[in-house]
Formats: sequence, C-alpha cells, structure tokens
Amino acid sequence: SVPLIKFTKNESEEIKTPIVNLKSFIEQSRVAFITGEKSIDNDWDSYVKTLNDLGMANVIKIHQDAYDRVYK
Repeated sequence: SVPLIKFTKNESEEIKTPIVNLKSFIEQSRVAFITGEKSIDNDWDSYVKTLNDLGMANVIKIHQDAYDRVYK
C-alpha cells in the first residue's frame, strides 16, 4: 500500500504549481514518445532537463521529508 504522508502548509504551497506543471509535461511527453513525435534516443536528455527545470528535485525532496517525518 502507498504510505500516507502529510505535508506542512508551506510544503503544500511550495509543490502545488510544480506538481501541476510536472504532471502536464509528463503526460504530454508520454504521448509524444509513444506516438513517435519524440524519440527516446534523441529527446530523453531534453526531457530530463525540462523535468529538472520544472522543479522535480524539490518536489521529490519535499515528498521525502514528509515521508521521513512519519516513517523514521
């Protein structure tokens, strides 16, 4: 089962916009990779760079911090 984690008010505010942007970009990219509009070989590095530019590392850190508060 997926662990139940709770974010602080500040964490929730900090990840709200990046999560929306990341989900949208991931879905658009998934379709583009599946349909061949984007190539895994040629476009993967750009895909990862955009994930990072959209704040993926901070979103992961906030999730990890929230998880650690509950399960450590």
